[in-house]
Amino acid sequence: MSPSIPERATVRAKPGLRCAFVLCVAAFVAPTWAQATADPAAGRALFDDTPSASGLNNLTGSCVTCHGSVQNRRIKIGASAFADISVDTALARLAQAIGAQPDMRQFSALDDQQVRDLAAYLADTPETSAAQLDFTASAINAAIAAQFVDLRSAVATSETLHIDSVTITGNGASKFTRSSDTCDQATLQPGLSCRVTVTFKSPDLAGASVPLTLTMRQGASATPFTRTVLLVGSVTPPPSDGGGGAVGAPWLFGLALAAALLRRRPG
Repeated sequence: MSPSIPERATVRAKPGLRCAFVLCVAAFVAPTWAQATADPAAGRALFDDTPSASGLNNLTGSCVTCHGSVQNRRIKIGASAFADISVDTALARLAQAIGAQPDMRQFSALDDQQVRDLAAYLADTPETSAAQLDFTASAINAAIAAQFVDLRSAVATSETLHIDSVTITGNGASKFTRSSDTCDQATLQPGLSCRVTVTFKSPDLAGASVPLTLTMRQGASATPFTRTVLLVGSVTPPPSDGGGGAVGAPWLFGLALAAALLRRRPG
């Protein structure tokens, strides 16, 4: 069984130094938490009823005692109830709160797995499988392999996710095409995913960098929020080898050198 936070943090530190010491330890253990698996459903139980879900009878409160709801905590972390929060960010903020907030210090009794689960629940909002898709064509109007991005709804929720729209906008948007799309106007049950597949073709050598935006609503909420994937396309023709009719730079250099030598020969 992995040691709990108190076992790592309590090394006979003086009372006045305990807070700073816990913060220091939290900074080191957070990467360890992030590398392990986490269960947002278990994190939800811990958030709603920390003493019962943790089995620690010495706890006097739950996360909801201070925050009311997980959405309130997400607002503090990501400035929105539906913010796209990474598990690493949630871990760091949770570790900071445990070390610095008097009401949170009791939660230092949680073991590493429970802290990971709590962080996973805090980060359990709809997310995309990639932040950016890169396309590189070898020629103008050349067809290249399509790429896709998946949108997954939150796992530990009782609400459905409705995707209102999927759009590609901006200067150069016409170079990208949604070749298939199971997200637009879809309603996803918790933990399920949809997919948008995109192709790229350019009529010129100019590159393009535009957003693919998915606009959605959670449950009965009328507040829309978005997830954005950057689409980056470029056309990079292969370098000419100087043969087959195309006049390459090395061939031109050789021709110029030969002409210069002929001019220098005595008549």
